[in-house]
Amino acid sequence: MSNTIDKKTFLRPQGIGTLPTELHFEILSYLTDNVVSQISASQVCRLWERIVLSHPYFQKRRYTPLQTHFSELIAVHQIFGLSEAFISYPYKRRVLDEVVSEIRCKIQNERIVAYHCVNINVPEDPPSDIAYKTLAIWHKDKTCYAYDEQYGFGPPPDDEPGVLEITQSTILDEQCINADTSILPTDERILNEEVPRLTAPLGELDILTALHFHGERYPDAIFAGPINLCRKNGLTIRQLAEDIVDSLIEAMKAKSDLDPKKEHFVYFAMRYYSEGFCNECWLRVVICHPDVRISAKGAFMNALKD
Repeated sequence: MSNTIDKKTFLRPQGIGTLPTELHFEILSYLTDNVVSQISASQVCRLWERIVLSHPYFQKRRYTPLQTHFSELIAVHQIFGLSEAFISYPYKRRVLDEVVSEIRCKIQNERIVAYHCVNINVPEDPPSDIAYKTLAIWHKDKTCYAYDEQYGFGPPPDDEPGVLEITQSTILDEQCINADTSILPTDERILNEEVPRLTAPLGELDILTALHFHGERYPDAIFAGPINLCRKNGLTIRQLAEDIVDSLIEAMKAKSDLDPKKEHFVYFAMRYYSEGFCNECWLRVVICHPDVRISAKGAFMNALKD
């Protein structure tokens, strides 16, 4: 039997898939402790998807510390993009995270038909005339949609930059909250004033709702019912999204003339306001609906009269 190695076979390029699984894990271990980087990596190939989404090493790194309303330390899923809000009173410049994220649900006929993880890149030196009453006004072509041709806005495309399709991802089936803080890194298991604290109990967490219109976000236009995060068997991210959308649709029907059957989008994330020893955290929701009308004075014109 000849030991001669065929030159063409020897020089033939080998794909990354030929590497041992251990090396793939070593490569992926260099990912930052950020759920967005994990989602991006999981969409490279099926092997990376299986490693990132199923291995306990990465699952544990998808949680970050949070205080309950009663000052108890828990772990919340990073997919909620827990980060400092752009809002500050009085309005002033703030140093914010370079990248924040939020979940976007596409709604058709009162049902969620698609989920996306949307990344918002915050410029290092935003324009000095920015009013911080808006959330992402530096990216009007990407995150501020108002269904108004005059402003060049419209329904956001699914393939826009910075948007990751996660409809079928098993990440959505992971728990929103984990009471086992041992999954957090050792240095994050300490309860202190820097850890954001929820403004309401987990069993009745308020939804702070705003509306997209002409690149602005108008707060408190629709008051949906509070969400219960204390289900007996836990609450998955997908279940929470469905609860939020159901609550918003019920509010639309009862308190506005917005047609919930029309295609629209709901964004939600966890944000906190930091001032001194105050790190109040809440669930922030934004509705992007084609029927929204706002007056010149900033009043929500879709509200039903009593």
